[in-house]
Amino acid sequence: MKTSLLVIMMLFVILLSGCKKDDTVTNTTIGPPTLVTDWVTITAGQYTYGPGDTLKTIAYDFQIMKYEVTNAQYMQYLQEALAAGEITISGSSVQGSIPGEGEREYYSLGSNTSAIKFGQIKYSGSAFQLTPDDSYTNHPVVFVTWFGAVAFAKHYNLRIPTEQEWEKAARGTTGFDYPWGESIAQGDANYTASGDTFSEGTTPVGYYNGITYGSFQTTNRPGPYGAYDMAGNAWEWTDSFFGGSIPTDRVLRGGTWNFPTNLLRSWARNNSNPTARFYDNGFRCARTN
Repeated sequence: MKTSLLVIMMLFVILLSGCKKDDTVTNTTIGPPTLVTDWVTITAGQYTYGPGDTLKTIAYDFQIMKYEVTNAQYMQYLQEALAAGEITISGSSVQGSIPGEGEREYYSLGSNTSAIKFGQIKYSGSAFQLTPDDSYTNHPVVFVTWFGAVAFAKHYNLRIPTEQEWEKAARGTTGFDYPWGESIAQGDANYTASGDTFSEGTTPVGYYNGITYGSFQTTNRPGPYGAYDMAGNAWEWTDSFFGGSIPTDRVLRGGTWNFPTNLLRSWARNNSNPTARFYDNGFRCARTN
């Protein structure tokens, strides 16, 4: 009798252990891909918009990336998206499907062999590589279309900001022409002939942070909420349409290393066809909790 009872108890323990193991496997979930980046919070409220400093309001808090999306981050996305079947590669073109838009080009692959200092991603047939070398990993990604910016954001369950959100992040309620004030000088931002150690070309994100690089002294120039490179380095795609006589173009903000200082003003609008991919077009992402 005691032996039978012992056998029954042992069987019961085994069954319980088996159930626990099965439950653990069943409840295991795989989350969305993770993007490691820094964020700044933009609080709800008023901000100044446009050259006339019109007061507008955004009625919700949101976050925007502290820095522009880098070559390293975009290479990570390409590797993950290719493995997941989200993109295809045809020659020098990275392509994918955007809901409501169909098959579109995301990125223009190639090798930067020019004297201009920027990173460009190439595909070897088995892996993505950065040219001219890995020293450009922390520079803003360029050669990305609006569709490529949107696809990156969606992959990480993010979005790209509207131009209104972008301008609020760049100006707040200051009414300044630039994220830090009314004037711009060498050492403040990356613009044409700015004289930094990467002239002419992109600089590492957050480069204008008060550090001296060689003999070049930068000034610490974040926006009012702490985001860097809101003036210069790379144009940034937004989710907004330009309107007017070219309604299908998308708005770019912030200016670039290849443009003069007047186009780095926080209220300055640029436009481009969403299929365009140039060596000075980049982006950053936003999210709403």
